[in-house]
Amino acid sequence: MTMAERYAAWLVARRRPMTWLLLALTLMVGESGVAVATLVMTALVLIFAEVMPKTYAITNPETAAVRVAPVISVVVRAFSPVVNAVRWLVRAILGLLGVGLD
Repeated sequence: MTMAERYAAWLVARRRPMTWLLLALTLMVGESGVAVATLVMTALVLIFAEVMPKTYAITNPETAAVRVAPVISVVVRAFSPVVNAVRWLVRAILGLLGVGLD
């Protein structure tokens, strides 16, 4: 019995939700489930996080900018202390090494 089959049996024994779907997927792809999941997730990320937002922004630049600007402003404000701390650390280390900065 493979590890995937043992996991499927464990799910069935505990009556977990979506057990039938997990069992079917386990039996369909078996031990190659990680590879299949990686390929599926890569395709989904590529489509929904890379291509679609860029295509929307190219076709509707003003609308996209108005919608994204408040979110980006919050992210910039939230992470500015971290960025400043890293910048200070890098400058300190480079100063110790004798590298001059502008």
